[in-house]
Amino acid sequence: DEAVVAELLTLSEGSLTLIDASAEVPGLKYVPGMRKWQLKDDDGWYGSYEPEVRRMKENILPSMFPTPTGDPSPHPLERCMRFLPHHSDTGGF
Repeated sequence: DEAVVAELLTLSEGSLTLIDASAEVPGLKYVPGMRKWQLKDDDGWYGSYEPEVRRMKENILPSMFPTPTGDPSPHPLERCMRFLPHHSDTGGF
């Protein structure tokens, strides 16, 4: 998902670029990637890597958020392509 792509772009320090490939697959239905999201676990939703999340949740890492503060990602994640089975009547896998 976008969190993985954002972390790769951050760690690459500019050696990777996310390009817009939508013209390469004309007619394929997709939803643009998200630049901001929240995390959910059994205890609720988290919008940022706040101090209380750090103390309470060992399994939630800062790289799981768009930014540690919850602001939109600085990367052009809208270039990601989210393929949903019901958009093309392809079913799940």
